[in-house]
Amino acid sequence: SPDGLGFTGRFAEGCGLVLARERLDHILVQAAARAGATLLEGTTFVRLGTAANGTVELLARDARGPVALAARLVVGADGLTSRVARQAGLARAAAGRTVALVAHVRGVAGMSDVGEMHVGPAGYVGLAPLGAGVTNVALVVDRRHVHPGPRAERFGQLLAQFRTVAARVAQAELVSPARGAGAFGRRTPRATTDQRV
Repeated sequence: SPDGLGFTGRFAEGCGLVLARERLDHILVQAAARAGATLLEGTTFVRLGTAANGTVELLARDARGPVALAARLVVGADGLTSRVARQAGLARAAAGRTVALVAHVRGVAGMSDVGEMHVGPAGYVGLAPLGAGVTNVALVVDRRHVHPGPRAERFGQLLAQFRTVAARVAQAELVSPARGAGAFGRRTPRATTDQRV
């Protein structure tokens, strides 16, 4: 915390697991296929359609054109800005007061087997070990502290506000470009709906 207070919390049983997104996605796809799911690669969800006979129509698009699918249950696992959740009336964007920048960095000093969260006046920075000496570094700050300029430059400027973390990253190597992860604020009045769209 800004006054230097810190603590370490560990799971009572088992352990937490951190994976790079591309590895996690691959594992999830394989598990879904083994369970009988049909994978539609190169297919983009467009919108929810009109329900009929207790099902929901999903309109999608692939390289050949529109695709219509019917489902008894739709799970909107399409991320922070879920189009499914918005169209079903389950989530709305809140006033975006925070922005996030994320990068993979090799050689962050002092990393162990635990993730870290460092809180400062401008926001917070999370450090998650990904293996092979690479750390996921995620900054979430009030947008008033973000100045125009290239993302890599902004990433360095924002990280400098967290002095203890900045010192540990000073000699590290950026192995992926800093990328924006958007505003995290979302209002979700409920997690499910049985309404027909």
